[in-house]
Amino acid sequence: IDSLLHQMMRELLTTPDEHQAIIIRSYLRILLAELGRRLPSKALQMSGLVGDFINAVEVHHHRLYNIQDYQQKLGVTEKQLASSVREALGMTPKTYLDERRLLEAKRYLSYSDLSIKEVAFALNFDEPTNFNKFFRRHTGTTPQAFRLSQRS
Repeated sequence: IDSLLHQMMRELLTTPDEHQAIIIRSYLRILLAELGRRLPSKALQMSGLVGDFINAVEVHHHRLYNIQDYQQKLGVTEKQLASSVREALGMTPKTYLDERRLLEAKRYLSYSDLSIKEVAFALNFDEPTNFNKFFRRHTGTTPQAFRLSQRS
């Protein structure tokens, strides 16, 4: 599982191309199958929900950052989604969304020439200062410092 996650993260951090989405979905399917082998039967019943959540995040992460949007899209309660995701992934749905958003931020900062302000708006932050706070809270560094470290 660690190897799969490492490969998937490496793929996510590469420059996007027309095959990347297919590759990521394939890694996710393999990861879910591996998790399915290792989870108790109750978790297996819920793994469909977790897979649907992961796929929904992958498809809609550019515009949906609210857990309630995903609950509504999947037709489940907050408790159902939270317990299923926590059981399968070991984190809350909010943490998963934040990590996905952070990954996208790192990709923009590493591979694009967009300004920090443009990155903030591309990730649907109301204000660049909110993006700076989010990024610093999750990484311990500013977006500008991260960008400089990636380009040196």
